[in-house]
Amino acid sequence: MYDYLIVGAGLFGAVFARQATDAGKRVLVIDKRPNIAGNVYTEKVEGINVHKYGAHIFHTSDRKVWDFVNSFVEFNRYTNSPIARYKDEVYNMPFNMNTFAKIWDDVFTPMDAIKHIEEEIGKRRKVVERYRANLENVDGIKLSPIQKDVVPNYAYFPVVFDEKVFGATRNEVFEKLAENDICARKYFYPLTNTFECFNGKFDVSKTPVALHISNRVLTLPLYADLPLDDVDRICNIIIDYKNK
Repeated sequence: MYDYLIVGAGLFGAVFARQATDAGKRVLVIDKRPNIAGNVYTEKVEGINVHKYGAHIFHTSDRKVWDFVNSFVEFNRYTNSPIARYKDEVYNMPFNMNTFAKIWDDVFTPMDAIKHIEEEIGKRRKVVERYRANLENVDGIKLSPIQKDVVPNYAYFPVVFDEKVFGATRNEVFEKLAENDICARKYFYPLTNTFECFNGKFDVSKTPVALHISNRVLTLPLYADLPLDDVDRICNIIIDYKNK
C-alpha cells in the first residue's frame, strides 16, 4: 500500500516524493513519459546536454531552496546575460541601462531612457493610426479594438482576414506582400499545440478559436521609423488584392 500516488515526475512531483519519503511515507510516482524530470529533462546530443522540451533556468533567492537542490547535485552559478550584435555594435539583452546608453548618447538615468522610449512609442502610434485610417473600413478585415483605459505600446499591428468576405486568404495576402519585398508575419502560426514536440498530446479541435485565428491573423510591419508613405503602399497592396 502507498500513502501517495504522484502523477508526473517533474519538479513538483519529484520534490514532493522526496520529502514525503523522508517523512516516512510510501510513495508511488508514475509518468507517461519514458523519462523523469518532466519539461526540464535533458538528453545527450553529440556530448551536449540538450533541453528536450525547451531551455530552463533555475532561479531562487531562498537559501533553503538552494541548499535543498544542491544536496542532490552541485548547481552552477549562472547569470543570464545574452548580448546582441547590430551594425557592428554589441548590446546587452534583455534591455537595461547599458543598452539604452549605447542607443542614445544622452541617457544617464532611467528618466532619460523613459523620455526616449516615449518618443519612440509616439512614432509607432502614428504608424498604427495610419494603418487604421487605411484599413478600418475594408470589408473582410478585422482590426484589434481600441481598449478604454489601456495605454498601448504599439508593439504589433495584427489584422484578421475573413477570406469569405475579403476574397483572399491570409496566406495569399502574405505571399502578395512578400512579392513586393514586404515582410509581414503570420502571428500565432503555427499554433503551439500543433508543434511536433506536442504531437499526440493535444486535440487541436478543442481549441477552435485559437486555430481559427492562427490561420487568419497577419501582423503588418511596424517600427518607429517606418515612413507613412510605406504604410500607405502596404495598405494599397492589400486593398488592391481584395478588389481583384
